Amino acid sequence: MSIGGLVPIAIRPRAAIVLAVASAGGLMMFLWPLVMSPPADGTAHVGDAPFMFALILPLLVATVVAELGDDGFDVKAIAIIGLLAGVGAVLRPLGAGTAGIEVVFFLLILAGRVYGSGFGFVLGATTMFSSALLTAGVGPWLPFQMMAAAWIGLGAGLLPRCRGRAEIALLVVYGVVVAYGFGFLMNMWFWPYAAGTFGGASDPGVGNAGLQFVPGDPVVDNLRRFVGYTIATSTLGWDTGRAITNSIAIVAIGRPVLASLRRVRRKAAFDAPNLAEELPWRAVWTDDDREGGRGPKWFDAVAIGSGFTGDADAAVLAARRFVYAEGAHIDEIVRAAEAAHAEVIVDRYGDLIRIDLLAEGYRVFPDGHRLAK
Repeated sequence: MSIGGLVPIAIRPRAAIVLAVASAGGLMMFLWPLVMSPPADGTAHVGDAPFMFALILPLLVATVVAELGDDGFDVKAIAIIGLLAGVGAVLRPLGAGTAGIEVVFFLLILAGRVYGSGFGFVLGATTMFSSALLTAGVGPWLPFQMMAAAWIGLGAGLLPRCRGRAEIALLVVYGVVVAYGFGFLMNMWFWPYAAGTFGGASDPGVGNAGLQFVPGDPVVDNLRRFVGYTIATSTLGWDTGRAITNSIAIVAIGRPVLASLRRVRRKAAFDAPNLAEELPWRAVWTDDDREGGRGPKWFDAVAIGSGFTGDADAAVLAARRFVYAEGAHIDEIVRAAEAAHAEVIVDRYGDLIRIDLLAEGYRVFPDGHRLAK
């Protein structure tokens, strides 16, 4: 079966390291008050927010540089990030968070799904930043909103591969999970600073008793109180409204938006393989290979150039995982791949195709193969 859509862009090694470091730093941003008691003055992160912002910006730049270095991004990808961040900045004020109605998150989810984790991470952060500038929403909460939204886009790019109704269902479930997760994180950014404002053991007569942060208490006990606070104050209201909004948006317009994003990605082709660069490192199938007795799946990848005149079926059978083809033989090669394999993924980039045969146990030979055309 041929799947005509594009799969999310894979995380490159350097980008994966940068994203892991950024996520670890983000967790420290949210959770350090649990182990180092903050001042209970009700001014959450007023003093350290500029430092948090100064931490996030280099991490975003490092993510972009890592993707550029690993050929995950190019200038077209950066332009698309800017465009989508602008769209998100316009969408966000439409709901203004009223009763949890926030329509920006479904765009982060769909874009992360199509363009990959690194793209989604940068898009989430830049969308929150640009929307804050647009709505005068700059404050100590902004770095935390940026990191939480960045994680939403990152996670969308890590979702398993599927298409059709299964993909929409998966994205709806993910949209519900991140709706509650975003509320959880954004409660954590200020809750430890509000000790004494909700009541507790020292003031049992005040509402929400037992839901406050207690400096010096074990982390587990404070987390238990925090979960209770979140359920009592936002889970059944704001977070549920956000989850419903995400679900309705994804079900109602998820398919056309995904199709549009994939069409833009296909046209931009910023992750397209360059066959001219692939040829020195891939097997170029010739009739001599078949006559030389090399059997099926001899090569990890087969590249078929525009001057190919051989047997398309034999060339496809010689590939373990990938088939590259360009020129007039594209349709013939696709038919041969579909006939030889139960499922393939065909990515088209103008006059170039890349067929993923979805082989199991795939490995790359260290030195590759280099044959005459």
